[in-house]
Amino acid sequence: VLNSGTLLLTNNLVADNLEDGVPVNISGSYVGENNLITNAIVVGALENNGGPTLTMLPLPGSATRDTGSDSVTNYLAADQLGLSRRSGPHVDIGAVEFQYPPPLVVTLPAAGVTNTTATLRGTVNPSGYDTLHWFEFGASTNFGNATPPVLMSATNVAAAVQSLITGFMPGVTNYARLVASNVGSIASGGI
Repeated sequence: VLNSGTLLLTNNLVADNLEDGVPVNISGSYVGENNLITNAIVVGALENNGGPTLTMLPLPGSATRDTGSDSVTNYLAADQLGLSRRSGPHVDIGAVEFQYPPPLVVTLPAAGVTNTTATLRGTVNPSGYDTLHWFEFGASTNFGNATPPVLMSATNVAAAVQSLITGFMPGVTNYARLVASNVGSIASGGI
């Protein structure tokens, strides 16, 4: 016995269902936003991806990625795997959020240090996405100063970066670190 009514769906993937052996997307009426109703495969196989239940991970280029309603983070902070419900520009459709990798950042020792100048150095691996990087510096670990952000193209190779800083305070310890940001998150190297 089926109950009649309207199903409320938000950020759902309804796909590859069968009814009496016949492919159907959904039977009956539904309302909601940012749903993907299709029989086209857009996710991986149902398998153990580390959460409490079997899940299907979004495939590269999947229409599920970054097309959901961000408002769900008001009541769902984590996805089915217990990871951040939003990783990237927008929430994904479905139970699992694609986790964009953060940039990999290493702060190296400064070179050419004088009483008032230094060349700050480090390496950044953008982890496959366009990435901004900059140095933060100052007379405390709160820094207070930053170089202008520089854009790095999407690669998976670490690249050396540096910036000449002037205006260090003479006679005090100065602190610096390299910071980078991509679609995944912000990461910083050690001080």
